[in-house]
Amino acid sequence: MNNPRSFKLLAGILVVLCMGLLALFAVARKQSDLQLDTIHDLKKTTAQKEQINIVFSVKTEHQQEVIEFITRKNTQRISFENFDLYYDDLKKQGFLLGPDIEKKSINFQYQLWIKNSGSCLSAGLFTYDEFLSGSDVFDLNFKSGDEILLTIEKMGGAKLPTLNYLVEKKLIKP
Repeated sequence: MNNPRSFKLLAGILVVLCMGLLALFAVARKQSDLQLDTIHDLKKTTAQKEQINIVFSVKTEHQQEVIEFITRKNTQRISFENFDLYYDDLKKQGFLLGPDIEKKSINFQYQLWIKNSGSCLSAGLFTYDEFLSGSDVFDLNFKSGDEILLTIEKMGGAKLPTLNYLVEKKLIKP
């Protein structure tokens, strides 16, 4: 070991071993990153497929508006039993789509309500066709702790929800 030549040889072997280990770690990290990217792409692809299905279920004249709305960074989907409410918290806008909503007489409309602190405010009136093929984007403002209700009302709507005709309600959780 006192021989300088064997010391250089040992040092060279150690350097090669260290470089090999670093290369193995780099390959393992790259593999891990690729797997994470694949998972992210799969999630993104699934979300895009869902968005494409939504777009094709709405009326042609609304498709561009819907694409723009549901692909916004701040848009979230709130799922109910028979419909989905898409909500952009930043712009305070909503979009309804409910292909499974029950068809009622032409003398009735659906009315969306926001209930907070005991009071109910109408968030809009919608026809069956608007649920079926997508509503226009409308102004909507609610917060965590509010409740969203959907009622069936006579044409023109009501000043307060007719709870006998409640279709669905959902508490927006904080």
